[in-house]
Amino acid sequence: MHLVCLGVTKRLLSQWTSGPNSVRLGRRSRNEVSDRLYSMAMAIPSDFSRIPRWKATEFRTFLLYTGPVALKNILSKDLYDHFLILHVAIRILCSEEMAFPFCSYASELLKSFVQGMTDRYGMDSLVYNIYSLIHLADDVKFFKPLLTNSVVFRMKTSWFGIEIENIVHDVVIHAIVCDAPARSFIKCTKGHTGYSGCERCVVKGEQRNHRMVFCDVDAELRNDTSFRNNLDKDHHTGETPLLSIECLDMVSQFPLDYMHLVCLGVTKRLLSQWTSGPNSVRLGRRSRTEVSDRLYSMATAIPSDFSRIPRGLDILERWKATEFRTFLLYTGPVAMKNILSKDLYDHFLILHVAIRILCSEEMAFPFCGYASELLKSFVQGMTERYGMDSLVYNVHSLIHLADDVKFFQAPLDKFSSFPYENFLGKMKKMVRSASNPLGQISRRLAELDFYPGSTEERKEVLFKCSQFGVAEVTVKGTRFSAVNTKDSFYIQKVKDERIVFEGSFFERQEDYYTYPCKSSNVNVFKVWKLSRAVKKISLCDELVKCLVLMEKGHYVVFALIN
Repeated sequence: MHLVCLGVTKRLLSQWTSGPNSVRLGRRSRNEVSDRLYSMAMAIPSDFSRIPRWKATEFRTFLLYTGPVALKNILSKDLYDHFLILHVAIRILCSEEMAFPFCSYASELLKSFVQGMTDRYGMDSLVYNIYSLIHLADDVKFFKPLLTNSVVFRMKTSWFGIEIENIVHDVVIHAIVCDAPARSFIKCTKGHTGYSGCERCVVKGEQRNHRMVFCDVDAELRNDTSFRNNLDKDHHTGETPLLSIECLDMVSQFPLDYMHLVCLGVTKRLLSQWTSGPNSVRLGRRSRTEVSDRLYSMATAIPSDFSRIPRGLDILERWKATEFRTFLLYTGPVAMKNILSKDLYDHFLILHVAIRILCSEEMAFPFCGYASELLKSFVQGMTERYGMDSLVYNVHSLIHLADDVKFFQAPLDKFSSFPYENFLGKMKKMVRSASNPLGQISRRLAELDFYPGSTEERKEVLFKCSQFGVAEVTVKGTRFSAVNTKDSFYIQKVKDERIVFEGSFFERQEDYYTYPCKSSNVNVFKVWKLSRAVKKISLCDELVKCLVLMEKGHYVVFALIN
């Protein structure tokens, strides 16, 4: 009752009434749903704003009976179908005739429903505990009350319970996501500067030029059994309270966070080498200026899907993680072409292709092995080009990155710290002074729970594209102008109720690069010769958003990675 009715169903309704614009219903739609429910003699207020006052029986009635009728042709087809998955699964489990024979089918439906929650509603950050420490604790004793006082364990299963206000909630740990220092702290292991600092293999580090480097790429791998049995004593600094959770894999369920590892780690390191490294790899002043000019010129082509526009190398130390991600996946191959030597450029492309594969939902799992080989080749190539002292923790850990994709069967973005870092930034803004920071944060979070946000009418924005849009069009005597042409195009609804796109197309295309593989394999193309004819494309066709960057005489197209 509490889990499904007061938990999941209430959460879905809250998302449709006061959630983000992508899923929130407009005022007319909310009133239409209220009218339908009222006509079905469901005693509810006429406005969805009073949903928090519904009783559990009302949520149950909505999920099992009235919801599919009230929401039909109101929700988008994708959201409506997703809701029906939950509706069918719970109806099966509540039926005396169907519950036992179709239990496994209902379980598969619920698994599909849970997996679809992230894609449609995102991953909300829920603050469970906050600790305020003047100095970092020497051990994790302060962490033990979190597990001993509030956790009801169900040993040797993937589930355990957390007790909140005398109610035990079932919880399954998908992953524990944090950066390298935090992982070593809560796991009580050596840090990334220790001789046994690698979390995934038993490689022994070496001191080179005042840095700890890890040269062996074929060392024996660690696993949960070896970790719990403390086989590598040099790797451990103590006993973590997390060992009491027997269902937790102490190695595989602590993924290497690619935001810190790849974006803020390896990509930033490469750029630092090119701008201020040794003479053998450092770019001259003119070359650095040319790269900065190219990056600044790309700002006009960056669509609103990206949170930041490119900035120059002159302020590299101020770049954020998303800027390094954009450089690695999209703008880097164009900005560095014919600037880096062919050897350094091809070496950079190995990392570019491997991370594009591991970040793509379509390519990550089926081509995980190929990406792993590319990353191993990239790490081995670091020694030849940047010296033995370049094989630091972040670079070495690249060889284990594909293992996380294989274990979770999901692309890197599904278990990165990007969403949590964003929420951490919001939490920092909640603190106005140094006095009692925990009290300030808890009060601000309580206020957000009480006032979830604005319920203004959302603007219906169907699609946004990149560079080639219609700046002005006249339909039946009415002129429509685009304020921002890089995010606009013309959509037409034809007589048979199909939505079509109307615009020009490129007649020629080829691979932008051929090493380490053809660029078309990772959805990167070189295109030119824009047609004069206008072509219509149905929304029913398979469409992909793209970033289009201009080069001399042609354009470079990168399919956006979701």
